[in-house]
Amino acid sequence: MSHSDTIAADGLASPEAYQSDLAYSKRKIPTKVTAALEPIEDNGEVVRLYGIHLGTEMCKKILAHGIMTLHLYTLNMEKSALAILTVFFSYLSFSVWLDFRCT
Repeated sequence: MSHSDTIAADGLASPEAYQSDLAYSKRKIPTKVTAALEPIEDNGEVVRLYGIHLGTEMCKKILAHGIMTLHLYTLNMEKSALAILTVFFSYLSFSVWLDFRCT
């Protein structure tokens, strides 16, 4: 469940909204993610870029484990999802090119 009243026009939810969502779903932010966010938490653009990086890495891991379908929920805020897919497919295309060149 997302709290649309706490999501800014740029699609970023406040840390408080995210904490509330986590409490609702009984989940915790992984320590690794919290540690990475602490030094950049005051710079929204850097946080957004970190989220894109994290999402891209998660897509790679999902596919590496044999799951062949990705579904990104945009909650009508598609910019970050599109950025994740753009970076991911650039990586994928490069990987396919490397595989082709190495065989």
